[in-house]
Amino acid sequence: MENDNYIVENAVRSTSASSKEPQNRNKFNLSFSMKIMLKIFVIVILSLLLLIPKMMINNLIDEREDTAQGVTDEIAKKWGKAQCIAGPFIYIPAKNEGKNKASDDLILFPETLNLNGNINSQNLHRSIYDIAVYDAPLSMEGVFCMSKYVKDNLLLDKFQLDHAKYMFYIRDLRGLSKNVEITANQQKGIFQSKGAGFIVCDADVQNYINGDTVSYAVELDLKGSEGLYILPCAGTTSVKINSNSSSPSFTGGFLPNNRNVSENGFTADWQIIALNKSYAQYMYYSDFTSRILSQGFYDYTKVKALNELEHFIGISLKTGVNQYQQNTRAVKYAYLIIILTFITVFIVEILKSTPIHIIQYMLIGVALVLFYCLLLSFSEFISFSWAYLIAAIMIIGMITAYIAAILKIKKTAIAVGALLSALYIYIFILLRLETLSLLVGSIGLFVILALIMIVSRKIDWYK
Repeated sequence: MENDNYIVENAVRSTSASSKEPQNRNKFNLSFSMKIMLKIFVIVILSLLLLIPKMMINNLIDEREDTAQGVTDEIAKKWGKAQCIAGPFIYIPAKNEGKNKASDDLILFPETLNLNGNINSQNLHRSIYDIAVYDAPLSMEGVFCMSKYVKDNLLLDKFQLDHAKYMFYIRDLRGLSKNVEITANQQKGIFQSKGAGFIVCDADVQNYINGDTVSYAVELDLKGSEGLYILPCAGTTSVKINSNSSSPSFTGGFLPNNRNVSENGFTADWQIIALNKSYAQYMYYSDFTSRILSQGFYDYTKVKALNELEHFIGISLKTGVNQYQQNTRAVKYAYLIIILTFITVFIVEILKSTPIHIIQYMLIGVALVLFYCLLLSFSEFISFSWAYLIAAIMIIGMITAYIAAILKIKKTAIAVGALLSALYIYIFILLRLETLSLLVGSIGLFVILALIMIVSRKIDWYK
C-alpha cells in the first residue's frame, strides 16, 4: 500500500513538473526577446547621442574655415582683393536746373572694347594657409562713337558737356602698380581717383558731337587675389586672357567662346555683342551703379556671390572645392557610418553569442567620430585624399584590434575591419562624385540593406 502511494506521488510530481516546463521556457524566451529589444533601443539612443560630437566637429570645421578666410582676407588687403573692372566709359554730369538732379548724370559706353591680358598667378603662404594672388597687365583699346539718338535728344540741353570725364571702375585701387593713362583722339590723360573705386580723366566730347569716331587705348598694371571680373560694357567686347594658372573656374554671366586648360596654364577668349547684354549703350549713372555695377561691390570670395555676377566675365583662380568643403561633405555621412557599424557589431554579437557591453559600443562610436577630427587635422597639411586614407587606416585598425580583444576571435575581427574598409571606400567614392552621388548612394544603400537582410535570416531572434 505504501509503495502504491509512493508511485502515485511520483507520477503526480512528474506530471506537474512537465506541465510547468513550457511555462518556464516561455518565460525564458520572453526575457531573451526583451533583452534584444532593450539592447537595440540603447544602441539607437547612443547613436543619437553621437550626433552631439558630430555637431561639434561641424562647428570646428566652420571655425577653421573662418580662420583660413581671415588669413586670406588679411593677405588680400595688402596685395589686392579680387578685382572687378569696368570701363572705360564717358561720364557727363547733368545740369542741375529744373527737374534735373545729380542722379541723372549720363554714362556713355564705347562702341568696341578689345582687352588682352596675362594673369601671372602665384600662391602666397601664411602659416598653413595659402592664397592665390596675381599680377595682370591688361591692354585695352577700342572706339567711342555717339549714337544719333543721344546727340539729338539728350546732350545739348540736359548735360554739362564741358565737364565730361573718361571714367573707370576698379574695385581695389591698391592693386594698381602704376598710374593709369588713356590715349584718346591722340591725346593722353592721366586718371585721378574720384573715390569708391572710380578714377576719372578729363574728356573732350566735341568730336563725338560732330559725329566722329574716336579711338582710345588704356594700359592697366593690376594686382589682385583669387579672381578677376570684367564688365563687357562695349557694344562689342572681345576679351582674351592667358595665364599660368592650371585650375581656373570660369564664372559670371558669360562663358568663354574658346578655352584651353593644361598643366602649364590656360587661354580663354570671349566675344560679347550688344544683344547679349541687358542694358543699352547709354544709361543714367544712378541706374548703372545700382543695377549693373553694384554686383562689383560684392564680397565675391563667396560662391553665392560668384554666381550672382551675371553681368560680368569671371575668372576665379580658386579651386572649386577646398578641404573644408570636402570635410563638411564627409561629416554628412557620419551618421550613416555609425549606424551601419553598430548594426555590423550587433549582428556579430548575436551570431557569436558573445555579449558586447554598451560602453564598448560607445567607445567604438567615439572612435568613428574621431575619424572626422583626424581628417580635418590632416587635410590642412596634406591633400584631402591622403588625409582620408591615413585617418581611415588609423580608425579601422583601432576598431579591428578592439573587437579582436573583445571577441577573442581574430577572423571575425578582421571580417569586421574589411566591412569597415569597404564602407569607408564607398563613402570616399560618394565624396568624389558630384552629379552621380545620389544615384550611386541610393544603389549602395540598397545593396547594404539587402546584405543585412540576408545575414539576419540566420539569426534566431527567439532562441
